[in-house]
Amino acid sequence: FYERGLGFKINGTPLIIGLNWLFLVYASHDIANRISGNAFIRILLGASLMILYDILLEWVAPYMQMWHFDSGYPPLQNFIVWFITAFILHSGFEILRIRTDNKPARMLFIIQAGFFVCIGVFSSLFIR
Repeated sequence: FYERGLGFKINGTPLIIGLNWLFLVYASHDIANRISGNAFIRILLGASLMILYDILLEWVAPYMQMWHFDSGYPPLQNFIVWFITAFILHSGFEILRIRTDNKPARMLFIIQAGFFVCIGVFSSLFIR
């Protein structure tokens, strides 16, 4: 369930979720472009980067009052669906030949992931 930490919602989903996913696809696709010249590998790598990011985010989301799962942990289905979604979006970037040469976007992706690691470690150690 989405909590109050993400602000304005449309039909129960925070607007920022869609905007952040657009940024994440863009940035992770740019990172994947730097690593591989093969379109399929870029799609797979970009989607995988987004899932790794999501794993970090799922870890800290409850601490940051973003969302929580009733069971306390996201189900495997959550990651499968997000991977498929990311794979489709990255495929769209390839099909539409969207250029993603953007160093600040790459850096922000990495900084955000690092931020979530720091929040997760701090929260795990000092907040229960």
